Amino acid sequence: MKRQELLAAEYGYRWQDKPRAAVRVALAFPNVYQLGMSNLGFQLVWKAAHDHTEAAAERVFLPDAEEPAVPVSLESGRGLGDFDAIAFSLSYEQDYLNVLAMLDGARIPRRSADRRLDHPLVIAGGPALWGNPEPVAPFFDAIVIGEGEEVIGDILSCLAGHRARSGTRGRGGDRMQLLGALAALPGLYVPALYEPTYLAGGAFAGLEPRLSAPESIERLWIRDLDRHPAQSVVLTPHTEFADTHLVEIARGCSRSCRFCMAGFITRPVRYRPLDRLIQQVDQGLLRTRKIGLLSASVSDHPDLVALGEHLRRREVRLYLSSIRADAVTPEFIALLRHGGLKSLTVAPEAGSESMRSRINKHLTHRELMRCVQVAGEGGMQGLKYYVMVGLPHETDTDVQATIELVADTVKTGRPLGLRQFVIDLHPFVPKAFTPFQREPQADIARFEKVLARLRGPMARLGVRTRFDSPAWAVIQERLARGDRRMADVIERAYAAGGNLSAYRRALKEADLPFGLGPDSVLPWAHIQSGLEPRFLANEAQRARRGLQSPPCPISAPLALAYPTCRRCGVCGGGGAAGQPGREPGYEPQGAGMDR
Repeated sequence: MKRQELLAAEYGYRWQDKPRAAVRVALAFPNVYQLGMSNLGFQLVWKAAHDHTEAAAERVFLPDAEEPAVPVSLESGRGLGDFDAIAFSLSYEQDYLNVLAMLDGARIPRRSADRRLDHPLVIAGGPALWGNPEPVAPFFDAIVIGEGEEVIGDILSCLAGHRARSGTRGRGGDRMQLLGALAALPGLYVPALYEPTYLAGGAFAGLEPRLSAPESIERLWIRDLDRHPAQSVVLTPHTEFADTHLVEIARGCSRSCRFCMAGFITRPVRYRPLDRLIQQVDQGLLRTRKIGLLSASVSDHPDLVALGEHLRRREVRLYLSSIRADAVTPEFIALLRHGGLKSLTVAPEAGSESMRSRINKHLTHRELMRCVQVAGEGGMQGLKYYVMVGLPHETDTDVQATIELVADTVKTGRPLGLRQFVIDLHPFVPKAFTPFQREPQADIARFEKVLARLRGPMARLGVRTRFDSPAWAVIQERLARGDRRMADVIERAYAAGGNLSAYRRALKEADLPFGLGPDSVLPWAHIQSGLEPRFLANEAQRARRGLQSPPCPISAPLALAYPTCRRCGVCGGGGAAGQPGREPGYEPQGAGMDR
């Protein structure tokens, strides 16, 4: 679709050019418009940058099949090379190749080291980089680690000041001086100021900072979330959530699922107050009847029932991003039905209770069956499960339990009116800053064996099965846990077409050592997430023993109201070496390791 048509279909916020802006920045999303404008964070960063007094910001997306290969801005049609800075938003490792495609299309060198003074500064941020930025670090001049709302203005002011001193379009002068100034900002990682080192056998040994760069970069997170309301900037029919006003109701997650990087790198959980949410929802209803409520666990919000009652008094079509099975009640189902939803999606993540204990899911078979019963009695017609395969410590008994779980689900739900059953199977990919960050990934043969064992029984039960490619999951693991040498692999794969075969061939040619032992230096060791390493190690031990740990406090609007809670260290800031509290049901770090 042409950019003029896309712009004409948008409504809400209206962008106006700022010819006198000191800095022109392109907010680049390395995928097509339909996906980029479904991303609330991308919309918010774009508006925040354009609202800055010294900056003008425009959006650039990966060209689709109907557009020329040269990426241009949606607002004015400028090429990427015409901007002073390009800021990429990265949510998924799969989009790394698209960054190279967009830079190539604009004839901008892919690597920071190859750019001249007259090239735009290339910055990146987004959840994919908060854990381990190293595989793509050579491609960027600077990377924002964490929630960037409060540092956007500092970055733009830094660029504007550089332009004023150099007397150019913001790209002249001493480039290293500019990089040094950016490195002094909180949460800014400048890869060029760090030199990777390796052991004799090729294992990663660490990063050595130079030119006064800090030894580590502390993850940014917003203490007062109320200062940064998060709702759709523009609405359009050309997104995954067509004409839907999206509202973020919370940030972070209290549940501590041990495989989930998003849950750990967005700690602590913070809930937005009810009065502000009602205000934002009502603002959205002035433009559309479709409302989407977003958070890592929507059903955990302490005021969701009250917000739901407010919505039920209005004609609303409702979208919810995530629902906990143990939070499903008749009232909750009634809210979903009022919003036009006919199918319920929940994530047991594993078939057996023992495996759910290992991953800290806090979800029993009885609670899942109660969820199915409530959904059926409430008029739902379909049910979808998300289940992971190849989790650490998984056995064939756990796989059989998945079959039994689905069989019980169908047996319980079908007499109550549930007709459509779907199971989405996802191969486990270990991620940084989780208790499973050092765990080995299952090999392709194991993944395929599990999928083969599940397909037949699911078909006989009348359950539709979807599954991600195990081979791609292995590539994703390399992109998630690799060191800076993975940039060479990404470039080789891109040059060879960017498909699965290209990636596998590039990995074979690179012959990099993989696998993280208990003493391995982590490629992301220079990123300070706030999580105590001993906390993550203790959680890994508890997973091996099949023990669950309590969630973060979820009864208050802000988890910081619990200053004595230091199980993970984020809120306590470390304190006495980050000593954990002694909440009921939780062993301090290191306790009981040999039992």
